[in-house]
Amino acid sequence: MARHLILSLLLSVCASGVLCAEELRVRKYPVHLAATKKKLGKPGRHQILITLTIAKGVHIYSGRVKSDLLRPAAARVTITTADGKPIPATVEYPVGTKLTNEIFGDFFVYEMTITIRVTVDRAKDAKPLKVACRVAGYHSTRNY
Repeated sequence: MARHLILSLLLSVCASGVLCAEELRVRKYPVHLAATKKKLGKPGRHQILITLTIAKGVHIYSGRVKSDLLRPAAARVTITTADGKPIPATVEYPVGTKLTNEIFGDFFVYEMTITIRVTVDRAKDAKPLKVACRVAGYHSTRNY
């Protein structure tokens, strides 16, 4: 029976270009997060690259979920101001590896290492952003 895991992450993107990452977790999960930020050609446009390194045997549900049953477990990135107001952003989720089962039909998971690309426009004097990355997944033999 598959066991599920949930991993939540908060990233602060400061106006100075410094990116800080803090993992919020009660248990140690087999997913490592790294994030970098770079400026793009247009003034005020930034790209945040969120890289997840996933332990062998662990599958993280893709951000491109089509099944209503899996939608709550899909990888999700949200961008807000420090006080919680949503910020418009373009999030590009990789497709992932296709799996099929009797309950969910065809669905996609992330394995090994994946990168989620987030593009956001910010004024030069803008306050820090909060970037939250929530993932859920499973491993067939371990309980998380």
